[in-house]
Amino acid sequence: QPFETPNLTPAEIFGYEWTSPAERKNIKQVFNSSYDNAFVRINARQNMEYLRDKAWYSGHFRWTGFDYLGEAGFVHGGWPFRAFMGGVIDMAGFPKDHYYLYQSQWNPEVDMVHILPHWTHPRMEPGTEIPVWVYTTGDEAELFLNGRSLGRREKERSWDKMQCEWMVPWEEGMLEAVAFRNGAEIARTVMCTAAQPSRLALTSDTQALQADGKDVAIVTIEQQDSAGTLYPYGENRVYFRIEGDAFVRSAESGNPVDTECNYRATSKRPFFGLLRLFVQAGKERGAVSVLCGTISGDKALWVSPLVSINVQEVALRGRLPRRNLSIYYTTDGSDPDTHSERYEAPFAVEDGTLVKAVVYDRGREVLRMEERFGKNEGLYWGTPGEVVCTRIGEEAEEAKYKHATVTKLGETTCVALKPGKGQVSWYQENDGNRRRVKLSLVYAGEGTESVRVAIYNNDKLAIEKLTLPVEKSGEWQMKNVEITIFPGANDITVRNVGSNTVLVDKIIITN
Repeated sequence: QPFETPNLTPAEIFGYEWTSPAERKNIKQVFNSSYDNAFVRINARQNMEYLRDKAWYSGHFRWTGFDYLGEAGFVHGGWPFRAFMGGVIDMAGFPKDHYYLYQSQWNPEVDMVHILPHWTHPRMEPGTEIPVWVYTTGDEAELFLNGRSLGRREKERSWDKMQCEWMVPWEEGMLEAVAFRNGAEIARTVMCTAAQPSRLALTSDTQALQADGKDVAIVTIEQQDSAGTLYPYGENRVYFRIEGDAFVRSAESGNPVDTECNYRATSKRPFFGLLRLFVQAGKERGAVSVLCGTISGDKALWVSPLVSINVQEVALRGRLPRRNLSIYYTTDGSDPDTHSERYEAPFAVEDGTLVKAVVYDRGREVLRMEERFGKNEGLYWGTPGEVVCTRIGEEAEEAKYKHATVTKLGETTCVALKPGKGQVSWYQENDGNRRRVKLSLVYAGEGTESVRVAIYNNDKLAIEKLTLPVEKSGEWQMKNVEITIFPGANDITVRNVGSNTVLVDKIIITN
């Protein structure tokens, strides 16, 4: 049955995105909710409550378990989004927070507890209240902040109370959750504030990769601070080298807007600090290992200006080779060699610095890396109070515009399109097939001469020249025309192609 889904966007308190609102093609091109795939989560919970406790109910279908390539045009606004993000596990195989909700509801044999969100918020005003949720297979949990108990909460079974929840004033440090069942502790976990990333942590699911040309090892890479805490915004490019007979079948971070080729990649950016390599074996025997390096630091230099260069290695078969590594680097954009500065300890950089590094093993070059740091690098954080996800509606002033200004005509706020080049654009979603629709344009002129506009959809000309009669200066009129809209994302633009200013109030699409 259908379930009502509220709009949770205004409740978001985390102000970071993959790019600025001005760079997005439409309003759907945003990462899923900071809180656990919020829209999908609500419907899934309502379905659980509706069917979970019925004696005849044997399973729960959801779309989907994994994120997958495709359908980004319909659901996430189109390129560069490449994947459907509604899964509980991302394309790299990393579980999302929502995964642990399912575990807490459907796997009572596992003693588990999970905290969300993470506790690294470098731009959060101290004292800002953050909803902290705990999923557990227990029946209650207690939360501690820097050793202080914030009390116990019971887990309930209704769709909106399947978690234990606290409102926690933000401060740096450590959150710890302790889960109980029938009064006895069953599990505990911690979530710590991370400093700037400075090292890599590598793990492999095997140290016995079969030399059969088919076997695949999964190497998990984390960007961590010096204490070993995951840096949840980590996106410093990781460079890798395979030693032995094997190759990188895929390098996947789960990032829905990463359009780089994964096959036989030699480097990749992590997504929120995580990356996986899928390494396929050849048929020759002998040791196989993966050597990884990165130039680590907060790309936007917000947390710290310090940069570290780190190299790690993990064995997939046999022993690790004996290494004698030396690292040289530059900060002026030149290519480093053995005459450059030798890396010994973290160093500070300024806004806009390009760091390049080369790694030698007994004089043999094994890795060459680079990374840029600056206030415009990495995730887009916006400014305090900026709305990360703007809802472009029918009102012209809420849409995107160029060579135009927001003005007033009487009591009506509108957009004035400059002669010959002013334009207003907005996003129209179409979940159906290609079809003809009615576009209604509410407009006015500043004189009594007719005005002319052209209409585009997805950068393609829909109507080359549309004459809009003006019966009286400064009086609103409506013009109805037909245009074609396409499945998925439609970016519609009305452009002034005449010699007079056009005032636009509303743009409405109806079937």
